[in-house]
Amino acid sequence: MKNFFIIGIVILLCGLITTSCLKDEGNYDYLDLGNFYVDTVDKQVNFSIKQFSILEVNSNLIYDGNKSDLKFNWSLYEGSSYLLAPSKYPLEESSGITREDFKSFSIAETENLSSQITAKPGNYILEFTATNSTTGYSALMTYQVTVESALGTGLVVIYKGTGTVDLDIVSSPVLNSGVTEASYIRNTYTQANPSKPLTGIPQLCHIYKRSSYNYIYVSTDEDAKRLSSLDMSIDADFEGMFYTPPSVSVKEVSFIDHNPWGAQYAISNGMYYKTTTSGSQDYIGHVIMNDNYVAAPFVMWPYGQNGVVYDQENMRFLFAASQGGTLIPITNSGTYFSFSNTGKKMIYSAHGYDPDGVLYNVNYGYYSIFKNPVDDGSRYLYAYRLTTSSSSQYTTTAALDLTSCTEIANAEFWAFGERGPVVFYATNEKIYQINYNLSAATVSGATDVWTPGAGEEITCMKLFKYDGISLDNSAKDKYLLVATYDSTSGTGKLYLLKSDIVSGALSAEPAAVYEFSGRIGDVDFIAS
Repeated sequence: MKNFFIIGIVILLCGLITTSCLKDEGNYDYLDLGNFYVDTVDKQVNFSIKQFSILEVNSNLIYDGNKSDLKFNWSLYEGSSYLLAPSKYPLEESSGITREDFKSFSIAETENLSSQITAKPGNYILEFTATNSTTGYSALMTYQVTVESALGTGLVVIYKGTGTVDLDIVSSPVLNSGVTEASYIRNTYTQANPSKPLTGIPQLCHIYKRSSYNYIYVSTDEDAKRLSSLDMSIDADFEGMFYTPPSVSVKEVSFIDHNPWGAQYAISNGMYYKTTTSGSQDYIGHVIMNDNYVAAPFVMWPYGQNGVVYDQENMRFLFAASQGGTLIPITNSGTYFSFSNTGKKMIYSAHGYDPDGVLYNVNYGYYSIFKNPVDDGSRYLYAYRLTTSSSSQYTTTAALDLTSCTEIANAEFWAFGERGPVVFYATNEKIYQINYNLSAATVSGATDVWTPGAGEEITCMKLFKYDGISLDNSAKDKYLLVATYDSTSGTGKLYLLKSDIVSGALSAEPAAVYEFSGRIGDVDFIAS
């Protein structure tokens, strides 16, 4: 029996082996997937785009089936990036994560991509996937995307539209030889800060670029903020711009400036503020006080890291040393007027033409416009030099009566040339040029040099004070920037009027005209 059992086992195994060697004649259903892939042969796979611009990419998908069965997704994965200034993306108030935590996000669910890219500047991997919702099979392709800062080059314009205050950036071929035609990046503030509108009437836009600190300061008559120059997100609200927030009811900053060495100055509610040390702080800090004073909304930066402000209440100039904590009255009397008591109220102040007062390629010559304490329509131009480290050695160079100049009492805006004896002033309706001679102490009146179009009022005027980008000659003082507003259409215009740097003569036709959806308050220039 044992032998029969063994023989049976052997026969059974041989049968199994024989069966496994037979040809499978079964009738089965096989899934024919057809073509389902992304074809990028000879197609663009590397893209560069400005932040806040529209990125368009064709998926290059090859699919033999019905595309209605597919689900599409485009995702942007963060690669290596660079840091220009503190910022957060996505916005902290909406996502709860900072940009350092941020790794990737979905930006579209369409076959072909046409989407605004708001991601911070840097290098990214763009991933496209098409997935069959029935089978779960997918086709995938990745692309390289470089997001460039929207603030690399251009005019940054602050304006008030129908809803809120916003910032647009216009890249101008007039000021940048690398640009062939003008282009805009619109609504950069509201795109970066959708839940934090800026209210009030826009007054100030100031670009601060120094070492690793790159910021945009903006202010209205109600509020002020410091923005990241990386992506326009709010870096600091009004209170965050100061070591000790001022106890004020109106959060306005009427003046901000910085000298060539990075020291920052500001006027807020008649008080003077500065950074504690040159270039080492990324926000405006220490309050500088002495006795009672009300600072005019201007700061004159003299030789070194010092600062000079004008006290409207006591009609005197005040000096603050770079490391000092108090304002000190300037007591010396100049040839043409006394720094300690001018007897007048300041209307405007800025650098002016002073070829003998230039040191280390920095202009320390200032022009200030004054009026009488009880305004009788008279206007005066005072010129002076701040070319020493000691305020007791400051000198005056002229005191001219401008009262005879046409419509001078109605002047709202001023612009001073630094490369030639050029001074413009503007009412809401016209621009005039003053003809003067400091050494001869003469003024020969004013010439009507420009009138805006019908229905337009002038809202801002300044001379361009930068070299431009890769131009044959410096653009400084070559262009008078004039903003106008048409209340009927709600359109603001920015005119670039070419100006002769010596005579101030304006060309008959504007070098460029750019349009904005609101009333322009200020404009500044940013260059990478």
